[in-house]
Amino acid sequence: MKKQPSIAVIIATWNYPEIDRCLVSLRKEQKIYRSMSIIVVDNASENNEGKRIKKKFPGVYLIQNNKNYGFAKGNNIGIKYAIKNLKPDYFLLLNNDTEVKKNAIKNMIEFAESKSDAGIVGCKLLYPSGRIQHAGGWIKPYGMGHYGNHEEDRGQYNKTKEVDYATGAAFLIKKEVIEKIGLLDEGFSPFFREEVDFCFRARKAGYRLFYFPKSEIIHYTSESIKKRQRYYTFFVFEKNRIRLALLNFPLSWLLPFEIASLAFIFASKKNENKKFGVGNLAFNWDFAVKLIISLWAHLFTLIKLPEILSKRFNREKKIWY
Repeated sequence: MKKQPSIAVIIATWNYPEIDRCLVSLRKEQKIYRSMSIIVVDNASENNEGKRIKKKFPGVYLIQNNKNYGFAKGNNIGIKYAIKNLKPDYFLLLNNDTEVKKNAIKNMIEFAESKSDAGIVGCKLLYPSGRIQHAGGWIKPYGMGHYGNHEEDRGQYNKTKEVDYATGAAFLIKKEVIEKIGLLDEGFSPFFREEVDFCFRARKAGYRLFYFPKSEIIHYTSESIKKRQRYYTFFVFEKNRIRLALLNFPLSWLLPFEIASLAFIFASKKNENKKFGVGNLAFNWDFAVKLIISLWAHLFTLIKLPEILSKRFNREKKIWY
């Protein structure tokens, strides 16, 4: 009988006691797929959260950081620990606000094993309501998004397909990809778009990315991020959006991408009751604040331009912190 490929499931967490839901579902999966290790990287959660996890889930490998390193560095710490101590064939980066459905991990690995050039595999992500959140990701000059977002699951995304990226909420990586291109770029810290950049690099290195719908995971959608201040989250989103484009997009995409992003900020304006008038123009406080934040994000990123350009012109260089 062929030996099961081994997998390290890595979960970076911060102040999220509901991680138990994820860990309980993984414990059930371990009974089906025994060659699985679970690593929780606790980014300095409060109230002894790490100790509570270790006590309730003694089979989990717990790494306790002394500060909140965010998604990219938190996962990198977990990946390096797994390489040194567990030597897995696969890595699954998994959000703490997920719930793994039966056979999801087993099915993903079996599919990845069937495709020699499959470097990264994503699954069908569902909202708790059963609606689709993510059925693979697309990238165009005017932006990026998820196939099927908020659609009812009627089987319309039940076909395996090659995609531009898989979301980091559930992100299966073959060991050889890590060996060839290295780790997540920590310049995207604390969160947003690091997995999309990793997908660009993997494709550049010759690997294919797949959406595999026979694996399903429920995603409770960015629960840790919701605890952040809204405008801070928007700043991080903007600076990482710009960083991603400068690192990876063709030059002809940059202007359309900027125009589309500005239109999105305007279209998403809120607090209509807080308008103020200047002549015949009516502005919105939320739009004004976001525009200022976006300008600051551009300036912040320009300061990093030497490092960004160095990586842009050598996308196949191994990133290892």
